Amino acid sequence: LFRSSGLRNKTHKAMRSRTPLENHVIRKGNSKNPQIRRGGRWGFRSQSLNKDPPPKDVDVVAKRMLSARLLKINELRNELTEMHIRLEEQQKENKALRRMQFRQEKAFNRSEEH
Repeated sequence: LFRSSGLRNKTHKAMRSRTPLENHVIRKGNSKNPQIRRGGRWGFRSQSLNKDPPPKDVDVVAKRMLSARLLKINELRNELTEMHIRLEEQQKENKALRRMQFRQEKAFNRSEEH
């Protein structure tokens, strides 16, 4: 009936009856490795206690960090804008003082000549 001896062996193993010990081992599964157990979900809740907090909490922490970072960036940006304004004021004042100095030197030179 079967041409390949490999098929015959596989079907023969599937058809033969199991001993009570084999049935117990198959139902119980491998106690050392819970992932191999039938269903793969035994002990699911106890394992979840060892994991990191749910991603929802991570999102809250990440949002707070991003918010703090954005706040710091905005503060630095405002400080930079204030410094640019002070720089422009200082440049205008220096320009006015240079003009005044030039006029005073010009007036002084005229008074010395006469």
